[in-house]
Amino acid sequence: MKIKGRFASSSMKRTKLSRFLKYHLTLTAISFMTILGLLLGMRSDTMKDYALSSTIQAGYLGELIESHFQSIKSDILFLARLNEMIHDKEIRNEIDKQNIQNVFLEFASSKKVYDQIRSINNVGDEIVRINYNNGFSFIVKDEDLQNKIDRPYFKETLLLEPDEISVSPVDLYNDNGKIEIPEKLVIHFGTVLFDSMKNPKGVLVLNYLADTLIQILERDTRNHPGTFALLDEYGTWLHNDNKTAEGDFSSSERNISELMKRSPGLWPRIVSNHGMSPFVFGSDLYSVLEIHPLEIASGNSARHTWYLINQISLEEMQTDWKSFLQTLFLYLFLISVVLSIPVWLAVNNIAQRDNYREVLEHSALYDPLTDLPNRLLLSNTASQLLKESNRYNQKFALLYIDLDGFKNVNDTLGHEGGDILLKIVAQKLQECVRESDTVARVGGDEFVILLHRVKGEEDCKIIALKIIDSLGKPFSIPQGEIHIGASVGIAVALPGSSPDLEVLMKRADDAMYKVKSSGKGSFQTG
Repeated sequence: MKIKGRFASSSMKRTKLSRFLKYHLTLTAISFMTILGLLLGMRSDTMKDYALSSTIQAGYLGELIESHFQSIKSDILFLARLNEMIHDKEIRNEIDKQNIQNVFLEFASSKKVYDQIRSINNVGDEIVRINYNNGFSFIVKDEDLQNKIDRPYFKETLLLEPDEISVSPVDLYNDNGKIEIPEKLVIHFGTVLFDSMKNPKGVLVLNYLADTLIQILERDTRNHPGTFALLDEYGTWLHNDNKTAEGDFSSSERNISELMKRSPGLWPRIVSNHGMSPFVFGSDLYSVLEIHPLEIASGNSARHTWYLINQISLEEMQTDWKSFLQTLFLYLFLISVVLSIPVWLAVNNIAQRDNYREVLEHSALYDPLTDLPNRLLLSNTASQLLKESNRYNQKFALLYIDLDGFKNVNDTLGHEGGDILLKIVAQKLQECVRESDTVARVGGDEFVILLHRVKGEEDCKIIALKIIDSLGKPFSIPQGEIHIGASVGIAVALPGSSPDLEVLMKRADDAMYKVKSSGKGSFQTG
């Protein structure tokens, strides 16, 4: 067994680095999972907070729209009853007509939300019409009154029961088939007028300015995160905070909005999302409130559906995956850097402790001068060889080596020179044997070699001659050239003989002394 040195510094460095990477990666992985869980929880909580906030806001806006429509319902029923009450529900002369015109005029001026207030007879002729424009109300002249018998809102309204109200889809106002410029979005509210015999004598129609509702939505959503939008059942924008997304509103073509064109899968999600269940589509969180303006205003079975939508991008909430991963790896990097110092200190402390333990173990088993095994390690190795010899029926041998002329070296060159010589001898002895054999120092200038697995004495004699030849050559040390020699005693352990180390050493030692007595520089078997 050849000893390669007490401290393998490069191996220690590799061990420290390997240990550092192992501990650091383990703690980093644990930190990664912890941070991942925390950030996912925070992301989920943030999305829930935004969803709750947008749901509450959508619900508030829905109530606002409902309140607005209830107000319109009250207005039209009030005007209808007022119209019927004047002169026993009939317009009998011009004075009666003027009275109704004046009432409608004052009403339009005070409300400021009705583009037109009209009384239409049962054949579609406008009897009274008040226009409201740029803050001013005026009575339309008789020659400018029109027939509306072909208009859907007139036909639908004429079929209603008392106190029922029709509500048209949002539309661009047109006069005699021409879209008015600038464009105005209007909703036609209508109710039936009855005569004294409870027969329908016409309809009362209010053209509600939808921009009024849009302005309310803009005002109440200005400071809320994300964008709010109002769509009808055709997917057409009635309002959108993002003006570039609205596109054109056309009364002749109800085209799906630009957003729906870009995201065809979004429209079915909106339509099927009854109630207010927020959902994520693409990179946005949507909250949808379904509104039925006709039912709000009248309770009729006919339905118009509006969808009030709040759209918040995940990026705006800082919950998009790009932001999430950036935050995750930023925290991971910072924690990795912070962990490096304590982990390295811990690894260094462990390495120092291990090194100290190895030094203690080494000093207990190895000779401090030559770094060869000492008597304790030699005894342990011999015990193992004895067991293997008996188990596998193999021989092994012990060579006892004593240096010839070493006392003279100490006397002439001092102990320093002697120590240098002993180190050189230890190296040469290891070169004379196999890697599996054991070379030990058991005294001042005495060495023992355990030869593992030998065939017999001949193998031992070959090694002994090699040792004598090697140690018989001159040695060059700083103090000068030295000539020494070696006397070798051999003891072969046979399988089943079960000698212990002391017995073998005694045999080999006795043989070595016989060599010393007969002239030195040779070997003998004991």
